[in-house]
Amino acid sequence: KTKLFLQVFAEMNTTYSSFINSIARSVRRVTVNLERIGNKEIQQFVMFESSLNDFLAALVPTNTLLDSLLSGKFLRLYDEDHELVEDLMLSNRQLIELCQSNMRSIANIREGYSTIMTNNLNRVIKLLTALTIVLAVPTIIGSFYGMNVRLPLADSPDAFLVVLGITILASVGVLALFLKNRWL
Repeated sequence: KTKLFLQVFAEMNTTYSSFINSIARSVRRVTVNLERIGNKEIQQFVMFESSLNDFLAALVPTNTLLDSLLSGKFLRLYDEDHELVEDLMLSNRQLIELCQSNMRSIANIREGYSTIMTNNLNRVIKLLTALTIVLAVPTIIGSFYGMNVRLPLADSPDAFLVVLGITILASVGVLALFLKNRWL
C-alpha cells in the first residue's frame, strides 16, 4: 500500500513537471520577439501565471504532506520507502522553485513589454507635440492677418506671398530647432 501511495505521488510529480516545462517552453517561445507581443500573448501569460499559481497551491501542501510522511507518524516506512519519500520531496521542491522561476520570468516579460510600450508611446506623443508646435506657428501668423485691423503689408498686392514666406520660414526654423536639439 505504501509503495503504491508513493508511486502515485511520483507520477503526480512527473505530470506536474511535464506541464511546468511545457509552460516554460511556451514562455521562451513568446519572448523571442518581445517587441511583437500582442494581446493574445498577454492573455497567454495571464493563463500561464494562473496555472502556475494553481500548481504552487497544490505543490506546497504536497511537500508538507511528504515531510509529514517522512516522520513516519502516519505510515510505516521501510528504508527504501524512506529514500523514495526523500526523492519525492526533493523533486517536489524543485517543481516549486521551477514554478516560482517561471512566474518571475512572466512578470519580467510583462514589465519589459510595458516599458517598451511606454517608450513607444512617449516617442509618438513627442512627435505629435512637436508637429503641433510646428503647425501652430503658421496658425498664429495666419490668424493675425485674418483680423479686421490695419496690419503691415495690408495694401500690398504681394502681402499673401510675403506672409506665406514668413510662415514657411518660421515653421522651418522651429522644425530645424527641434531637429538640432533632438526633440523630434
